[in-house]
Amino acid sequence: MLQISKEISHIIPYINFDVNIDNCSILTGELSKVLVLFSLYDIGKDETVKVQAEDLLYKHVELAANYTLNFKFAYGLTGLTWLIRFLKNRKLLNDDYDDFLIDVDANLYKSLKWDLEDKIYDPFIGFIGKAQYLFERLESGTDDKVLDLLKGLIDGLDESCIKDGENISWLDFYTSLHNPDGDKNPYFNVGLAHGVPSIICFLSKCVRKKIEVEKCSEMIKGAVRWLLNQGDNDYVFPSVVWPDKRKFVRHPYVLSWCYGILSVATACFAAAKELNDDNLRKEAKDMVKIASGLHKKGYAVVSDEAGIPNLFFCHGSYGIAFILNKFGKIFNDDEIFEAYRYWINFSEEQFGKYANLITRHQGLLEGLSGIALIDLNLKYPDNSLSNWDKIFFLDLLD
Repeated sequence: MLQISKEISHIIPYINFDVNIDNCSILTGELSKVLVLFSLYDIGKDETVKVQAEDLLYKHVELAANYTLNFKFAYGLTGLTWLIRFLKNRKLLNDDYDDFLIDVDANLYKSLKWDLEDKIYDPFIGFIGKAQYLFERLESGTDDKVLDLLKGLIDGLDESCIKDGENISWLDFYTSLHNPDGDKNPYFNVGLAHGVPSIICFLSKCVRKKIEVEKCSEMIKGAVRWLLNQGDNDYVFPSVVWPDKRKFVRHPYVLSWCYGILSVATACFAAAKELNDDNLRKEAKDMVKIASGLHKKGYAVVSDEAGIPNLFFCHGSYGIAFILNKFGKIFNDDEIFEAYRYWINFSEEQFGKYANLITRHQGLLEGLSGIALIDLNLKYPDNSLSNWDKIFFLDLLD
């Protein structure tokens, strides 16, 4: 069993690092634990932790043949290759994995073509998720092939966008076809997990990298305009909008990474930062300020059938605290920091009550690995793996 001091993290003892499950998922499966282990090693420099991390990573590489047709970022080989690149860029892996990366890259690049043809941009299963890997490739140095691929994705978005006056948007052809509550007709998605905000963040990162700056900037402006038009004067946003203007609002306000006011604020701030737009920056701050006061008005995270509140990253209390802490640093705002402290204290208190009852949830997105990474990030913000959250577009302080 892994022995980690509770001073480093009290979450770690509840994660089972000994299971050997063939689940190559960076967001929901065993692969997320590799990121946790390397983070622990980077903080504590315990060689036994590094050996365990490398062993678990190598098991996934050995099983990669089982996923030769699965290049989804969240649940397939792209997430694995991103993780290897991410660790290599931080000098935590040697060159032993280079042949594996070369083998995967060729087929991963082909899958981008399929995503473009099907207009599947979804960050979890489509080309924006794969772009996270391409961005990580660029951290190793300029790569003309990677730049050409990113330019191709930008062109694909430019060709597939829907223009309505000065508004620009994209239909979600993925979740709308798999939504059990919908009528299967494509809709516009208003969340970071699957929607227009993720495209805004992708294009903003391209601007940051000096890739097709003019084209990306114009799409960002139109997409932000469309996005803000979906909310009301109080920044209540729907989760989806149909082409006939019907809207589905899950709750007047949703505090989560994936949907709602913080999701939209994240995209707006990313755009404001790259476009040097002070008005949009203020709009993002206004949203976060509203979000910061919701706990005082009775807002609570959803609880499961056993009455256990959601504590996880995606739409749970640790995730809310994590995002608010980032915005507190960005805006240096006492009210936002106060809300952060409320949500992190709530999370810690509830974790103390229910930790033994949520151990079946082990992943990053909605599980203990995500809580552990948040805990480590908050305690050790300067560790070299602390910007793992870039895969969720939360590298807002970079």
